[in-house]
Amino acid sequence: MNSSDKQQAQDTRPQDLESPEKDEFSHEITLILRHKASTFALIALIATSVTSNINQTLVSSSFPAIGNYFNALNRVFWLSLGYMTISATSQPFFYPLIAIMGLKRFFLTSWILLAAPTILCIVGKNIWYVVFGYALSAFGGIGVSTCSSIIILSAAPRSRHKFFYGISSIVHSIGNMVGPLFGSSIVTRFTFRSVFILEMIFIVICFLVSVYILHGADDSKTKVSTWKQFDILGSVFLVISIPCLIILFNSITPGSIFGRSATISCAIIFLVCFGLFIFNEKKTKNLPIIPTELYQIRKMVLAYASVFLIGPRFVGSSYFVPLFSNIAKNLTSVQTGYLVSSFQAGSTIFGFIFYKFVKGQNMRPYMIGMYLFVLSPSIYECFLNRNTPTWSLFLCEVIAGFGISGVSLSSIIFIIANSPKKHRERYLSLFSFIITIGAAISSALMILIYSNILKSKIAIVRLNFPSYQTEISNALTNSKTIRSSSIPIELTNALIDAYSKSIATSMIYDAVFVSAGVLLIYLARDKKLQENVLD
Repeated sequence: MNSSDKQQAQDTRPQDLESPEKDEFSHEITLILRHKASTFALIALIATSVTSNINQTLVSSSFPAIGNYFNALNRVFWLSLGYMTISATSQPFFYPLIAIMGLKRFFLTSWILLAAPTILCIVGKNIWYVVFGYALSAFGGIGVSTCSSIIILSAAPRSRHKFFYGISSIVHSIGNMVGPLFGSSIVTRFTFRSVFILEMIFIVICFLVSVYILHGADDSKTKVSTWKQFDILGSVFLVISIPCLIILFNSITPGSIFGRSATISCAIIFLVCFGLFIFNEKKTKNLPIIPTELYQIRKMVLAYASVFLIGPRFVGSSYFVPLFSNIAKNLTSVQTGYLVSSFQAGSTIFGFIFYKFVKGQNMRPYMIGMYLFVLSPSIYECFLNRNTPTWSLFLCEVIAGFGISGVSLSSIIFIIANSPKKHRERYLSLFSFIITIGAAISSALMILIYSNILKSKIAIVRLNFPSYQTEISNALTNSKTIRSSSIPIELTNALIDAYSKSIATSMIYDAVFVSAGVLLIYLARDKKLQENVLD
């Protein structure tokens, strides 16, 4: 026995010999890049995923321009609903498809499925072409983003995971800044088609970079299934369930295009199909879409639930805080874009320091600490009013972005480290799906709360200012008229207070959910697996 073997024998602990299942949590490289500068190649692959975020934020900032171009402003709602529906429906299938096609082929296929719908949006003759194309692009865009996370897990040694996931966070944050900063100015100076043309240029460049880097890469170990093992019946149930759930929560918001009969029908279909999906997943002999082991690992369920609960924070930062800044603080669209970007700036800051900052063996303390960063601005925004300083909104968004990035990155490492090796990629691929569903449900519920509170507050304003009914009605459809010279300052303040109180009350929902997330992470402790967390 040589010296290294002796040292290894000395370092072997009795509990290691008694726990043969411990190898389940070891790490294995399953994607081998052929480039000598593998670190640079991996960073370049991660950087290409910025296109996914540009696709989402740049187009969403152009919704009004798209509606005006086709004289179909009342149909802009379908752009958002279509994208959200395809995004949420497709994400659970990413890993089953990767297991069949291989990581490399699925990644390149995602680029094609992002490019083709974008071309349709460029040449579309009416808004339905754009609705259909933008919705389909969600599959390719989210597929690219998800693949980049799995590529890090598959191609990087575990000692480098924190570094590369930090880079990934920076890339996504930069992509999310593009829409708020440049979207409105691009469509104002040119047309909405210029947005898709610019995006197409990004897609072509990033696709060529991906092809070059992945050429000759060995991903044979990522192919662990076949088409015969694909769960067709479970897929049908899930494909029906998720759109019904999305439509169900959108139908409860005021002004929804879906009536009561559609709401009831979607609720019944969802309950039946999702129940059949769960039953099928437990009984199927094929590769399940969501492995039943997930339900048996308590800390994983709690970790996913805590990530689900940060959904309201995304809604608050992307919708309610900008709405408040526009109405109560009278910020211009450019200034509001800067405010939205400050959230991403905070996320970028944490991405830079993640690798150096997070050094411990257990992610739970970091996740709880980052949740407190998210919770502090959420509590502050429960007390928004017309006297709230503008600078405090920017500061809150930077802090919230910092915390959200911290929660997300710490959760990724926690999930990777505490999941069995055979299901690690699948658990990671479900990460963005959980956040998407959380944001979708929270969006509907927060808008419902906001609308009901605003309705009651405006009713009081109408009673106090009976001679200004027309002006009050105009203020509800166009917030710019609130500060019109034809409206007395008392009415202006009353309207601003009504909007502010409604938004602040909606943010209580955010604060409660984030608080619940902190509690769930605290309950997710498991001392036996702390030693498995990546160092």
